[in-house]
Amino acid sequence: MAFAFEISRAARRACIRAEGRIDLETSLAAGYRLARDPRIGDDFHVLIDMRGSSWKLSCDEAMDLATAVAQMPRQEGKVALLVNQVGLAQARIFCDLAAAHGFDVMPFERTEDAHRWLSIGRSVQ
Repeated sequence: MAFAFEISRAARRACIRAEGRIDLETSLAAGYRLARDPRIGDDFHVLIDMRGSSWKLSCDEAMDLATAVAQMPRQEGKVALLVNQVGLAQARIFCDLAAAHGFDVMPFERTEDAHRWLSIGRSVQ
């Protein structure tokens, strides 16, 4: 499988790891699968690690992906994208387009930075 999911109800976080050959279609299928997962609450944050994938997101694909994400049920949580240096520019384009549709998405190269950003603004109980 191109995407592996880990869900932590305690941390209110879903982590998705993409590996190998993926494309727009498989990425959308994974997004819809996550959106329909009954274990995911509206306030869950999502970390998507794209560093193990070979996908090089084009500008057209970034626009198509952002448009498709806009059709998914709205979530209160944030989405952090982990990418390598090569994919950072394309990830920023996608994040800007997704933000225009009301989604809080940010690209990162370091896991620690992504987790820190996802934790900002959350109350500890």
